[in-house]
Amino acid sequence: MASRHLFYPGRRVKAICTKCKEIVTATYGYGTVPLQDGTPVEGVMRAICDRCGSLVATAPQSTPLVRAAIETRNEKRPHERKERTTVRIPRVLADFARWELFELKAPDPERFDLLVKAFIMSLARATEKRRGHAIEKLRNLKDPVLEQPCDYLVALNFSEQLWKYLKQLQLEARLPSTSELVRRILVLMERDQRAEDELRNLVLIGH
Repeated sequence: MASRHLFYPGRRVKAICTKCKEIVTATYGYGTVPLQDGTPVEGVMRAICDRCGSLVATAPQSTPLVRAAIETRNEKRPHERKERTTVRIPRVLADFARWELFELKAPDPERFDLLVKAFIMSLARATEKRRGHAIEKLRNLKDPVLEQPCDYLVALNFSEQLWKYLKQLQLEARLPSTSELVRRILVLMERDQRAEDELRNLVLIGH
């Protein structure tokens, strides 16, 4: 069977890698791709950057598979509620978060919740030692942006499970509020490559 729209394992293409920040050669193959909430979808035909190993594209032929995984996930937890809250962050930090999402071609550059979710996902996959180091960084973080006035209001929508994780992380980091935790997470996103990779995958699969 031959079709220009069908991708086979081993097919090499030119694609924009947001991590390398240039056009690179990528190779298609079957693998696992996470949904925005971290749910893994196996057997997806996706292209991986030959240089850095980042996910750069998913083949259209895998769209039904991804949609089916989303439906299955939703059926398993139909009563899951989203909790909404607002936090205040420095306007310059909002600019950074918006620019991060814009560079990754996120459809909505105001989805600051994706950055927080990416950080949490990177911790969930981390070793106990690395997780401990991350909590220590959150606790002891010093950055000029944290001294700026918190004059920008951000709305965040997370599942109950994620909010519970955030509250637990706040307690472990001994921070005064969830708002302070969110601000520090956004600052650390610029320095955490694993979290950046998680964000890249979240944005890509969410298109």
